[in-house]
Amino acid sequence: MKFPAWSLALLAPALAAQTVMVEGTVANSVTRAPLAGVTVRFFGHRNNYEAPTDAAGGFRIRDVAPDTYSVMAAATGFSTGWAELPVDGGTGPPPLRLTLAPFPDLAGQVLDAERRPVPNTAVQALRRRNVPVPVTTDDAGRFRFSHLEPGEYVLQAMPPPAKDSAEATEVAPTFFPNVTDRAQATAIAVTAGNDLAGYDIVLQSVPVLRVSGRVLDERGDPAAGAAVQITTATAKASAAEDGAFLLARVRPGDGRLRADLTRGGVDLRGFASVTVARHDMEGIDIRVSPPVPVTGTVELDGKPALNVEGTARLVPVDGRGSSATADFKDGGVRFDRVFPGRYRLSVEPGWTYGRHYLEAVWLAGRDITLEAIEVVPDMLPFRAVLRTGGGSVRGTVENGAGGMIVLAPRDERMRVSPFLAVSFFHGSQFELDGVRPGEYYAFAIRQGTFSEGEMQDPAYAGPLLAGAPAVRIEPNVSATLTLLYVKLP
Repeated sequence: MKFPAWSLALLAPALAAQTVMVEGTVANSVTRAPLAGVTVRFFGHRNNYEAPTDAAGGFRIRDVAPDTYSVMAAATGFSTGWAELPVDGGTGPPPLRLTLAPFPDLAGQVLDAERRPVPNTAVQALRRRNVPVPVTTDDAGRFRFSHLEPGEYVLQAMPPPAKDSAEATEVAPTFFPNVTDRAQATAIAVTAGNDLAGYDIVLQSVPVLRVSGRVLDERGDPAAGAAVQITTATAKASAAEDGAFLLARVRPGDGRLRADLTRGGVDLRGFASVTVARHDMEGIDIRVSPPVPVTGTVELDGKPALNVEGTARLVPVDGRGSSATADFKDGGVRFDRVFPGRYRLSVEPGWTYGRHYLEAVWLAGRDITLEAIEVVPDMLPFRAVLRTGGGSVRGTVENGAGGMIVLAPRDERMRVSPFLAVSFFHGSQFELDGVRPGEYYAFAIRQGTFSEGEMQDPAYAGPLLAGAPAVRIEPNVSATLTLLYVKLP
């Protein structure tokens, strides 16, 4: 359809009048200081916009079309800020004021048994399934973790390696408050906007014992010269001609033994797990082997998944093995270098996850989706089965202003990626498609950092799931829910 030239001239101003300018500021919620360099994003049903804040914390976005927007402000070291902003044509909304809570500091001091400061000591903030955050004490034994991401942590002080000594005890890595067993450590809840101090650790001494045994190769012959180490001792040992090894000054606790040997340019490695209690341990055999390939196929609806992105991971169980990662390629997966041991295989579809889901992983006719497997030479390929036609969930969040929707399986073992369904939403309406059929709990989060890796921890998952409605997802069926926001632990 053609319009005369004059009608187009009249139409242009009318269209321009439909858009407006939106401006606002972003500040630190504690100090009220403006925050520069914050990325402010507007998510609408039809349009998206973004702009950085200037030195005064201000931002300005021109030509914003009428819509109801979820506004997200994100900056390193701060919690994410959310707001809902309706924009009408003709008049711009009032300036938007956003505040971001700073990630907190966590501080304390490392002391010896006489409560004297211990300088130059490594301290780690440990969080379930996350990489440890390390710092070092100063000359007064003080430590500080700056801008620590909110979550639940335990602190561990790692004293310098002990020197050779005839003493029957040794200063051990110590958890807050003053224990050497992680199971007895006190968890510290870190929340945005609240600095924490006074978390002192008094280093503890423990008896040291001896662990001995033999290192054998894959044929059962002595592996002379193999280097042997254990996670609960500093010193290493070398296997003698008959394969015998002796590790002295081993601390009590659960230890992971590892032996390494290079033979003919090929690396051999073996593992064993021991629990050292009150007595020396003898007769521990470690068998070293060369790495082996582990392969698998990936299928989508019964056909090779040739254009599907994804990743497979092998994670050691009981300390027997070394982690490995491989990407999907041409409908398959190949790990070229995996040392024999006991593993859990995790298969995670990539960016196209919303269109399909992982149904199961099979090995030799057995469903190993949630089971451990033994990696051995000449093992059969595994089979990862992906499906389309998952169910969907639609609904409303009461007083919704954007955020995140999470579907957590009712089966605790499945509260890991890729079985957790997570999606952002804008305004009060949400929709998740391609969800794996099964039983779930559903909840909404308005702001904060959600940790999929901690959902198997009852202390983390419990508050999120308390009162969360249950929903059954059926293939190719849409369920409808009304949700409330929950607060992150």
